[in-house]
Amino acid sequence: RYSSRDGFALGRWIANLRQSYANGERSALLNEERIQRLNSLGMVWDAVSLKWEQNFVEAAAYYLENGHLNVPVKYKTASGFSLGLWIRNLRKIRKGAVKGRLSEKQIARLDAIGMAWGNSNDSVWEKSYQAAKQYAQKNGNLEVPANYVSPEGVLLGKWIRRQRYARQFPEKSNAVLTPERIALLDEIGIRWNSPDSWEHRFQLVQQYYAENGNINIPAKYVTEDGIWLGRWMYEQKRLYASRSRDKTLTPMQSGKLKTLGL
Repeated sequence: RYSSRDGFALGRWIANLRQSYANGERSALLNEERIQRLNSLGMVWDAVSLKWEQNFVEAAAYYLENGHLNVPVKYKTASGFSLGLWIRNLRKIRKGAVKGRLSEKQIARLDAIGMAWGNSNDSVWEKSYQAAKQYAQKNGNLEVPANYVSPEGVLLGKWIRRQRYARQFPEKSNAVLTPERIALLDEIGIRWNSPDSWEHRFQLVQQYYAENGNINIPAKYVTEDGIWLGRWMYEQKRLYASRSRDKTLTPMQSGKLKTLGL
């Protein structure tokens, strides 16, 4: 519907050119020379495919962050893209509930990033749970490192922390944690309160440093597993500068904080 300042219907003109190109029509109005001139301006002949690729990139980024494509329907990415609605529409297209077409290649690419075509929440959770069960059987616990990825490609460290967060803050979490799921996780030995030692919190600070290049943690910053890391870091800085002998950091703790630039 776009028109230029002088009233020329540029959007419609571009759409007509794309249609002619798709139909293989070549004429004085759309010859090879003009095609090359349009290409030099960045002409996109198949706008639908380009848009699908852009949407897929958003979906892949969500998968890398969360380990699944169980996207809440109302969820929008940082760029404002309604990823939840797009994912839901893809499922409807696959079922034939709405008009549209997905190629076998597109379906395979979506499968590769964890797309669940049926009840996505149940299937994704079950896959992650089985990975957690195998980890517990092998290691004797579920103290999974934050960045751990299972051999099947499940981002298990983040998933475990999301389950803890959902148990502690159900009103804030997007994860669905039913009593049945809680019981299943109890069976494989999950600790709902993550380790609360100084060393564990220092590891979280290390992770923050690796991601941000500094330890200027905002005062209200809380980790995924519910630790108020901003407050803890403030307390460490206070102790680091304190000369009080009754409560201070050990030389080892001070040395570790120094390595991060304190």
